[in-house]
Amino acid sequence: MERKPDIQYVGQFYVYGSEARQLEEQSEQKKRKIRLPMLRAEKLYRIQVDPVAICAILTAVVMLVVMVLGTIRMQQAWQQFGVVQEYRDQLKQTNIQLTTQYRESINLESIRQAALAMGMVEMDQVETRYITVKIPQREPDPTWWENFRWFWQGLFGDLPE
Repeated sequence: MERKPDIQYVGQFYVYGSEARQLEEQSEQKKRKIRLPMLRAEKLYRIQVDPVAICAILTAVVMLVVMVLGTIRMQQAWQQFGVVQEYRDQLKQTNIQLTTQYRESINLESIRQAALAMGMVEMDQVETRYITVKIPQREPDPTWWENFRWFWQGLFGDLPE
């Protein structure tokens, strides 16, 4: 194989400032062009709102508030129920006490003597009669077919059955 020649760079012979003047002038002329500043587009921030989602969230919040209020009212109702039950139990006890006190204070024999003195008689001495009353039954409402026949009979006279 052949050996490649050594590469020699131009940079070793280059001296700064020896460039062609025309190139500089051309680049200066190019730089002299007036350029207006570029307007940057402003960043727009958009917040998109989904009305269905907002309605759903509001509905959920309202339902949560109603549920909390319902729970509070239910607790108050249970407390009132307990108070009313205690009051009812107290009334039952008072009623039992008053009933026993009343029954102990009644003298049935004195009442029977007073009734006999007024002319009343005892129950086993009285003749008993039973009366039976029959309540009249209401006539049933006419059916649809009977109403239909009645209507046509009113228009055309008697119809054969």
